[in-house]
Amino acid sequence: ELDTGGMVERGSRPCLVVNCPEDRHWLCLTDAGEVWSWGQGEGGRLGHGEQTSCDRPRLVSALVGRRVTRVAAGSSYSAAVTSEGELWTWGRGHYGRLGQGSTEDCSLPGLVAALLGQRVVDVALGTGDAQSLAVTDTGVVYSWGDGDYGKLGRGGSEGSKVPRLVERLSGLGVVSVHCAAQASFAVTKSGQLYSWGKGDNHRLGHGTEEHVRFPRLLEGLPPVSLLAVGRTHATVLTTEGRLLGWGHNDQAQLG
Repeated sequence: ELDTGGMVERGSRPCLVVNCPEDRHWLCLTDAGEVWSWGQGEGGRLGHGEQTSCDRPRLVSALVGRRVTRVAAGSSYSAAVTSEGELWTWGRGHYGRLGQGSTEDCSLPGLVAALLGQRVVDVALGTGDAQSLAVTDTGVVYSWGDGDYGKLGRGGSEGSKVPRLVERLSGLGVVSVHCAAQASFAVTKSGQLYSWGKGDNHRLGHGTEEHVRFPRLLEGLPPVSLLAVGRTHATVLTTEGRLLGWGHNDQAQLG
């Protein structure tokens, strides 16, 4: 059962909870658009201006006054999207994963200024040597952070400290993005699924273990309505109501 701390007293209720099991921290988005966080605090991933861990939910006060619509938790860092389409990130800055132009840690939410003028609608954060993805209301995808195995989708392995356009996805109408360990995914409005990055354990779903450095369509997959990814496996719910999975199955995670 979720210990909501002071949420009840404030008159708000949880509507979305996300976490990063790898680094043991959680974010809760309430129906009032507030963000609460708890768990491991190292690197400033909780957004409270310090690195202290919390065993109960605590309000991320730096975001008060901005109605948040999406939250994401990655490997020692976090992100929030506001109703105005702004993207805020905080936590460990390794590889430029925060998108703020440096590799410095940030213990308070900081605006991703490179995306001002765009209206962000979804964000995804990776694990390990992490990458970050964002999609705008026009279906355009940006990526930044660590670039190993081509998981930023621009060919090669070069990383980036600021969001850069994933050109191969332009014009496809992407509506959501997702990050696994060293792999990235995008779902389009028509239900097509693209994946790219590290290919071992068949985590990309292309039938091989080769690394893919540009977004590649999963051929023959029925239209997707929902995608969920783990570190090295993925599952989809199709519009026909079928549940499909692929990738690493060492713990029978594919069902």
